[in-house]
Amino acid sequence: MNPTASPPFRLGIIGTGIVAGLHLDAIDAFPDVELIAVCDVDAVRAAEAAKRFGAQAWQDYREMLATAQLDGVIITSPHALHTEMALAAAKVGIAILLEKPMATTLPDADSIIQACARAGV
Repeated sequence: MNPTASPPFRLGIIGTGIVAGLHLDAIDAFPDVELIAVCDVDAVRAAEAAKRFGAQAWQDYREMLATAQLDGVIITSPHALHTEMALAAAKVGIAILLEKPMATTLPDADSIIQACARAGV
């Protein structure tokens, strides 16, 4: 290992549906990114996606965000869940890539923007 190289960016993903598959495929193109955590309410789907990367599978995104020591998270869950998940990630200081639409209401979108600004993510 090069002693001057930066450590990999530790990434997690919430949701393992079709859009998540596109993100997972893209991760392979970035050698400085390491997928370390995959979360889905379906334990089998989470485990299948995690196995490809040697990542840990989770069913509870709150536990994953609190425990996995992530630098960033991709949120690809159903739209109605985006706000609570993004707010939880911002609260613990994790950078967020949030699939569109970012929220289902303008007040929810504003709350995500404000939480990220407060957290510096």
